[in-house]
Amino acid sequence: MVIILRRNMHITLRTPEMETKYQAWLKEPKDHKCCFCREELYWKNKTKTAITHDWKHWHLMRNDFPYDKVFGQHDLLFCKRHVDWSQLTVEEVEEYAEVLKLVKPKYQQLLENIGDRISQPSHFHIHLAKFL
Repeated sequence: MVIILRRNMHITLRTPEMETKYQAWLKEPKDHKCCFCREELYWKNKTKTAITHDWKHWHLMRNDFPYDKVFGQHDLLFCKRHVDWSQLTVEEVEEYAEVLKLVKPKYQQLLENIGDRISQPSHFHIHLAKFL
């Protein structure tokens, strides 16, 4: 199969309905810009949260806007601190490796968006997914 991509062509792994929902959410006013930091605040305040697992330095959460065109399950693993990959401490990187060992058997894909596809460029996170 050959796929030809044109510059500035918007390709999404979301169904049209989910993409519409995601684009609407992007336009909503937010009290905190980073979606992962908002989840951290919700979790600390024990209010509704998408976080499903918690470690010392990492959270695993359901993706409210999954790549549902391709995946049946789509979660996000993110650092509790608002940092990019280059700013992680040795302890955070070591725990990241341990967490991946624990969660990898439950998923089929580990994805990291790069370039202009990163929705939260300054907060390191990866996508964990299972096909439909």
